[in-house]
Amino acid sequence: REHGGELAIESSEGKGITLTIRLPYLDKRVRMLEAGSSDGVVTADVTQ
Repeated sequence: REHGGELAIESSEGKGITLTIRLPYLDKRVRMLEAGSSDGVVTADVTQ
């Protein structure tokens, strides 16, 4: 919820299920946890 995304689920008998996940593209820096790190903070630039 905090990311402002959406999840849509559609199901049709005999055709299967379609999951649609939409996440907003944000041009900003985010903080992520690094596996195995004691302080666990890594800063990443999230741009295309």
